Amino acid sequence: MLLKKPPLYFIIAILTTLVVLGFMGVYSFFQYSVQKKELIRSLKEDSRVTILSLQKNLSHFIESYAVNDYEVLLKNEMQHKHFSAIIVEDFNMAKIMGRETYITGQIRNNEANIEHYNGKNKNKISLNECYYYESVKIRSSLDKEIGLVSICSHDFIIKQKLRVLLIERVIISIFFSFFLSIVLFFILRRYTIAPIKHLNHILSQRDDDGIPIHKVEKSNIYEFEELSETVNLMIDSVKNYRKSEKENILALNMERERFQLAIDGSQDGLWDWDPISNAVFFSKQWKRILGFEDHEITNKLSEWSDRVHPEDIDFVMESVKKHLDGKTDLYENRHRMRCKDGSWKWILARGKAHFDNDGKALRVVGFHTDITEQVEHQKALEHSAKHDSLTHLPNRFLFNELIQTMFSHAIRNKKSLAIIYIDLDGFKEVNDTFGHKAGDMLYLLKFHNA
Repeated sequence: MLLKKPPLYFIIAILTTLVVLGFMGVYSFFQYSVQKKELIRSLKEDSRVTILSLQKNLSHFIESYAVNDYEVLLKNEMQHKHFSAIIVEDFNMAKIMGRETYITGQIRNNEANIEHYNGKNKNKISLNECYYYESVKIRSSLDKEIGLVSICSHDFIIKQKLRVLLIERVIISIFFSFFLSIVLFFILRRYTIAPIKHLNHILSQRDDDGIPIHKVEKSNIYEFEELSETVNLMIDSVKNYRKSEKENILALNMERERFQLAIDGSQDGLWDWDPISNAVFFSKQWKRILGFEDHEITNKLSEWSDRVHPEDIDFVMESVKKHLDGKTDLYENRHRMRCKDGSWKWILARGKAHFDNDGKALRVVGFHTDITEQVEHQKALEHSAKHDSLTHLPNRFLFNELIQTMFSHAIRNKKSLAIIYIDLDGFKEVNDTFGHKAGDMLYLLKFHNA
């Protein structure tokens, strides 16, 4: 089963939504990148400000050995800031306690809770895990190095803020995408789809010839106004062409009827030959001349060539070849053709070929006329003119014609010629005494005995 093609509404809605979502996605990604850079910059700036402040304040506490006081300070900083750890290395306290180093500070555990850090915590933070780390030296009022303060910041705070920011951007993008998609869809529907549907509605109302009945109304939009003018011009052109075509068909039908009447009146057989495919059309009258019904002969050239008399076929084909080669203006000859009952008829063949620019025959059309009676009558006239009506023997006209022919042949071939004359003695007396009938009977008797 073939799937139904999607409507333009659906395609435009999908494309509009995808375009808006793509635009909002790019915009949101840009805003996300900007906010991420701002958070990182803010984190670094805050860490820098805090560590410089601690460097200044911790100097007094370390000099006075007020460990508890600066631990409270560190805890307050941790509570108000999003640092992962603030660690102090107190050199003075280490000397008093006899240690190599004394470390204290505040750190966030895995649950993000703040706890005291003494360097022995199980969740001791590695400095390499800090997203941002900074350490400064603490100096006394006498500019002596008395300690070290370090701030460690992980990126989980940034990730948390970015996650919230990303959710907000996604929600805003979806909302604006939905809103803009609806707005764009209705704009496209109003100024694109509606005119197209109107045009389709006008073109769908057609007459019996398939031509639109109404013309397309002009639009307020420039492109659709041009389209409507073009369509209306096309409709007018098709209507005018169809009207002219009908008139031409009517005139052509009249010409065909006139031509068919002329053919039927002339009793000539029409044939139409395609030399390229070798197919040929024979009219009903052409087939009737040979005694066939319309269905008894196929449209093959052999239906004609196989019926030409063997004595005539060579010069007939030569006549056809000369005309196709352009040596004669018309194809014309007389030949005999075999009829359905086996008899022979004399046919006068006439035709003319249509050639292309290269001189190749594209079509040959002509007529066959039954001239059997004329040929037989002509033969009878020629026979009666040159033969005796009683004996059917050659008379003096044929004798003189034959003598002239033989003289010419003898002179041309330089040969001798002899003439023998035989006379009947007393034949004139028989005619005069007994009459011409008796003379004819005597002549026949002598001729038969001879």
